[in-house]
Amino acid sequence: MPGAGARRGPAKAKPPRSAVDPSERPPERDVTAAKLHTEPDVGPRRKLMAPRASGEVLPPDGRRRSFSLRFRAFGKRQVIKLGRPEDGWTMQMAERELAVVLRDVDLGTWRPQRPDPAPVTEVDPTFHEFASDWYATKELEVEPNTANHYRNDLTNHLLPFFKRHYLSQITVAEVDRYRQSKVREAAQITAAAESGKPMMISYVDRLSRSYRRRARPLSARSINMHIDLLAQILAVAVDHGRLESNPAVGKRRRMKVSKPRPVHLDSAAQIALLLEAAGQLDRGEAVIDVTDRRGRSWTQRHPAYTAGRRARSPRCCWAAGGRRRPGRCSGATSISLTGALRSAATRPMPACARSTCCRCCARS
Repeated sequence: MPGAGARRGPAKAKPPRSAVDPSERPPERDVTAAKLHTEPDVGPRRKLMAPRASGEVLPPDGRRRSFSLRFRAFGKRQVIKLGRPEDGWTMQMAERELAVVLRDVDLGTWRPQRPDPAPVTEVDPTFHEFASDWYATKELEVEPNTANHYRNDLTNHLLPFFKRHYLSQITVAEVDRYRQSKVREAAQITAAAESGKPMMISYVDRLSRSYRRRARPLSARSINMHIDLLAQILAVAVDHGRLESNPAVGKRRRMKVSKPRPVHLDSAAQIALLLEAAGQLDRGEAVIDVTDRRGRSWTQRHPAYTAGRRARSPRCCWAAGGRRRPGRCSGATSISLTGALRSAATRPMPACARSTCCRCCARS
């Protein structure tokens, strides 16, 4: 092994290009037309081509009322409905339509029909817009009288207060403010009527007749019905994801409604008054106060009830136990009395009280 300091000899020089033997040429590459893909595809390559599309026309029958096309595309069975014979469709028209569809499938340009995209709705609409859409749908689902009540409550009460509110702005505080405004309005109408200067409003009836009438205060039950309608509308907004909760639900949003005192006949004096009123009706002597919708009032005699030729009026039968005597009181109404009332009713009455009863029921 030569030492580290030994000098290397000169490198061997390459022979000149002219010195290379011309007979030693590099082998030529075998370039054929098959490798250049210039020849047409022959042999097993034809099996990779997709088959031609095929289909059929389905004429109307007992299950179908219109012509339909059935074919395969994108690896699935496709069905297209065309039209009914009543609309002018024939078998020849359906076959021409099938030829057009199959040509598009072979060319790869046919696409299945897609449903129309859902309309873009506003994220936070106003109460006026949402309530109008709700009423347009609800009007077709309820009775006409119910729809009229909904429209009246929306037009005259809810919309004047909430029409500029966005749904997100309707909170529990706003619902309470609406209830309080209706209570103040009712108090003002009542005070104006008691002072002799009633408040007048313009009114349009169902026949589109307009006139002015006295304003009537809303009762607690009417205000609660308005809030119930508001809660019904906002419940749909909650279902659609526009509100997280319904601000109009709960007993605290409603007013306390006083229940009417039940009517009981718990004393003989009350029964005597009832018989006296029945006698006045029999004789046509009952006088009642009548007030029309325009505020005009007058007194008139109460008309007797008639049924066919024979006039009938409500009468009371004083028979023991409320049983009707045969042959008497043809138009009477039998009333079953309890023990205490029966004993009080069958007790002898003064002549002044007995004279008010009908003759057929008088005890002899």
